[in-house]
Amino acid sequence: MRVFPASIKKWRGFAPNLVRSRISLIVILALLSRLIYITFTVDPEYDSYDRFVKGILLLPNPYDFRHHWCWLPLFQYIDSILYWLTGSYTSVRIFSTICGSTSIILLYKITLKVSGLEEAAFISSLLMTFNPLVFIYDTTGMTEPFFTMLLLSVLYFFIHDRVLLGSIPIAISCLVRYEAWFLSPILYFLALVRRRSKLWVVVLSGLIPLASIGLWLYINYAYYGDPLKFLKLLEGYLATRLQRPSLGEGGLLSVETFLLPFRHLVGYLLFLTPPVFFEAILGIKRCVRRDLDTITLAVLALSYLSLHTYFLISGRSEGWFRYCIPGIPIFIFFAAHHVVKREKKLITPYRFLSASLILSLASIVVMTIWNIYAMTPILETSLWLKTNAKDGRILCIRTPIMVLSGIPVERFVFLWSRDIDRPVFLRFLERENISYVVSHFGYYSNLCENFTIAFSSTESLYTIYVVNRTAIKP
Repeated sequence: MRVFPASIKKWRGFAPNLVRSRISLIVILALLSRLIYITFTVDPEYDSYDRFVKGILLLPNPYDFRHHWCWLPLFQYIDSILYWLTGSYTSVRIFSTICGSTSIILLYKITLKVSGLEEAAFISSLLMTFNPLVFIYDTTGMTEPFFTMLLLSVLYFFIHDRVLLGSIPIAISCLVRYEAWFLSPILYFLALVRRRSKLWVVVLSGLIPLASIGLWLYINYAYYGDPLKFLKLLEGYLATRLQRPSLGEGGLLSVETFLLPFRHLVGYLLFLTPPVFFEAILGIKRCVRRDLDTITLAVLALSYLSLHTYFLISGRSEGWFRYCIPGIPIFIFFAAHHVVKREKKLITPYRFLSASLILSLASIVVMTIWNIYAMTPILETSLWLKTNAKDGRILCIRTPIMVLSGIPVERFVFLWSRDIDRPVFLRFLERENISYVVSHFGYYSNLCENFTIAFSSTESLYTIYVVNRTAIKP
């Protein structure tokens, strides 16, 4: 089955070395495009900055586990090391780009091993390179690129029947994202079903990620006296942010609640692009009964989708579309495999690839425009602080402003509760030597009466107050 038109196919015959190095060219393209994107844009993800600030705070005392909050610890330590080495947040974004590019190589190898089709491997790697959600998040400081690379590493080792080696990235991923805790038993069950590894090897391999989970539970017990403290912190946070699905008027489900189980499916439809999504569904249907490798991939992808759907319905997840990212490479594999194997001349691999890439690039442009619009007030506020806040400390709980301003984190002060009396608030400002208060969406504004408004961002989303010293003195 030809991916390219006849003329290009004929030209390729004169360049066998170029054909063999296609994956190298794709990886170079992925690296360059992402590095250029990093150069001219800012990271739009708030959690990226949160983790980075926690990493900075861990530098003086790596054993102060309260900085991890409910998050698993490994990525904060990676942030901490990168800050120690470079002093720049850009290094974290470059780390994600390297992880994302490695994932492209792994997907190419997995597709080539399972399908045996070089064209399918080429298509899957190219689709992964310009998948809009993957592309954007490969330039952020989020955990998704790192976790996706680990998950694909596990699959690579499993389909090569190296279960013991595969347990290493599983164990690492169990210290990055909680999804790995649920996926690990499924992977080892599939390893037993495949019957290509000895029982003692599978059992021994399963002990390695179990040790990672046990380590995190022990850390919580040693530091808080409760091995499940992280779970209680997470539930407390979600209780303030989420509302569980409920009945509307007349005892009927609202439209939003009714559509909740399909949220992540919609995410895959949008960010895989419709051609890839529907080809992936057909590919799963076609390939799932063929061999154990495709069964392994299909079960893992559907288990991951089901897991996040359950968390969303039960009120244990915010349902961000970025949660779809680790499952995207597997769906891309099934789409690429099916489109190359299918016999219909109407939808050729070349047309499929062209349509998918056009939609992907259009999505990247739209998402970039939206991110620029959303980050403009933060950039304006950060620039004002960098230029004008020369003395005293700054009350601010928006970590993107802390990082993008370039001001040392030690000059910033957190105050999460705003349900406090003004006298208490004024004493807090005096005790912490605070000169500036950054208000977002009106946060603290009611407590800043008689303070001078020094700056207001676009649409007044962020306001900077200069503390009136005479007002806070008794």
